[in-house]
Amino acid sequence: MAAISNRFVVTALQDGQSIQGELAVTRSLWQSVTNQGEVFPNWESDTEETRPLLYPLLMSGGVVIAPTTTSWKYNNELITFADQTGLSTNPSFPGVFKRTTYQVQSGITVTALRIMKNLASSTNDDSDTITVSGTATVGDTTLSFDAMQTVRITKAAESSSVGELLFVDGKGTLSSETDDVSIRAILHTTGGSADVSTYRCEWWWNGAKQAETTGTGTGGNANHTITITGAQVTDYVMVECRFYREGVLEATAYIGVNDTADKEMMQFAYAIYTGTTPPASVVMNNTSAATLKMGQSVLYGIWIGSKDDPITQPQTSGTYWTWSARIFAADGTDITSISDTGKQIAQPVNNPNYTVGSSTLHNVATMNISYAKCISNGGQVSIHISATHTES
Repeated sequence: MAAISNRFVVTALQDGQSIQGELAVTRSLWQSVTNQGEVFPNWESDTEETRPLLYPLLMSGGVVIAPTTTSWKYNNELITFADQTGLSTNPSFPGVFKRTTYQVQSGITVTALRIMKNLASSTNDDSDTITVSGTATVGDTTLSFDAMQTVRITKAAESSSVGELLFVDGKGTLSSETDDVSIRAILHTTGGSADVSTYRCEWWWNGAKQAETTGTGTGGNANHTITITGAQVTDYVMVECRFYREGVLEATAYIGVNDTADKEMMQFAYAIYTGTTPPASVVMNNTSAATLKMGQSVLYGIWIGSKDDPITQPQTSGTYWTWSARIFAADGTDITSISDTGKQIAQPVNNPNYTVGSSTLHNVATMNISYAKCISNGGQVSIHISATHTES
């Protein structure tokens, strides 16, 4: 069994050139705050090097590229930075962010954003957004891009736990089949401290449990660290960790792992429409994140394409027949199990020949998301897609 999974990625097309990518992170962007204003995980108590870092991961023609220009926004407000320190100078959030750099792979260093202070507080207990936009040069063409991450912020009960995943040494991108990344799981209790009692972690990706760790949360949580190699990832996987104590599920945490070496990549196109009848085709857009107005819905087309060219389908794409979707509300709650229209993903067998722009593709999965669904789940939903096939 082979598997490929992805998120709704950023895509920009112009003059035959393209960019695929996302806003990647080095640890889970999730915080909880109690009625007394206690925040956990408490990022301010961490060393600067281990605080959350966000960086644009862009590819064109199968090659990782660095942006030419970048700008950052926090909740739609442009972040301004001090020249010497790199710290944010906005009056509403001074010193909360720091402009820095991140080495994606050898020879490729990009501008990055580090979160220096807690975003959750007694006056901020709902989700925030961080956006990066800019340009990148491919050949003689300048392309624009934008990508967003949601910081999940929730109100915590007086006695509760929050799970967190972070990349050991901050590395979360694979560049070859033999390359690897290490992920550490930490269970935080109310007040921000790491839980040092004994608990069990189940590690899931590609729709199956892949590993299990058991032990205490002491010693930097070495007991709850796993390693994933490039051979285990095609394009991207979302790793899910389920924290259990005495058989009871205490928390769940997620983090994405990118593989820049694979020839196959999940591709997305969409069309926004009104009414109840979806359009017969979708088109490539300059972003894979759709914004809906009242009465609108969006139809996504999803297929396996070449990393070098989204419209070119590798031979194996014809065998990717089984697709699945995980849907998350704005606060990070998994709402996949909710039975309502728009949750299901239509299998490619229903679309043996499907129109994407001016091209006819095969084995395209489709999915509808409505404005009403977004509004009823905090104004935003995130979808994670997986596809599997049996290798001959």
